Amino acid sequence: MAHKTLISGTAYSVTGGRDLIGGTGYAKKKGRVHVDGTGYNIPFSSGIPLSTVALGDILMLNESGSPVPFYVCKHDYESGLNGAGRTLVVRKDCYDMRIFSNRNNAYAGSALDSWFCNTYLKLLDADIQAAIGTTKFYYTPGNGNYTVTTLQRAVFQLSLTELGKADRYEDQEGSALPIAGTLQIAYRNGSAVIQWTRTPLKGNTGLVLILNSRGGVSSYNCDSFMGSRPAFSLPSTTAVIANPDGTYTLAA
Repeated sequence: MAHKTLISGTAYSVTGGRDLIGGTGYAKKKGRVHVDGTGYNIPFSSGIPLSTVALGDILMLNESGSPVPFYVCKHDYESGLNGAGRTLVVRKDCYDMRIFSNRNNAYAGSALDSWFCNTYLKLLDADIQAAIGTTKFYYTPGNGNYTVTTLQRAVFQLSLTELGKADRYEDQEGSALPIAGTLQIAYRNGSAVIQWTRTPLKGNTGLVLILNSRGGVSSYNCDSFMGSRPAFSLPSTTAVIANPDGTYTLAA
């Protein structure tokens, strides 16, 4: 929709991200337009808050410079730990198939944990990395310790509880996500795959709980190759723009 911009007391039409001045289109950047070498401030929309995006909708974020879909999963994620205002996003598909650990089922310091917070994190655009910061969540230490506590990470794997599959035998690590049913079957390259959780199996230090390609719960050796599925939170005030296809991207 066009609107008017006042420059030197004269109203000019502004439409579709370009300013029409004397019949010529000028691109807007960061709220200013340059006309004959002079910069003028102009008002324009910078997007809507991430907190207003419906759960289950897709936010496109860059990995290695290419857009990848992430589900918007929960607003005010673990507000008791992080305060209000963090929105959890989870990669729509698994990134790859990799081991949990070659030692035991302790999540903190595992091969999967280290990869998420180092190699994978650096695949994201610098502004996304800065916005992510770190997030606190509930987890079971594993390797014989089954007392639920908290961990703080930039990127992490979801728990069995968060995926909506907790049962009486395992500890409650957080709560089921509102779109847990959507997340229970993971895909990679168009095929359903087994996805890791961060939840250790009680009574065996070498086994980790997984969701199989049908969404069922099982356990596998921690050195098995299963789907890695990055999750992290962003400030709920992050500005996003709706795309014609129904997805969202970060506002410039």
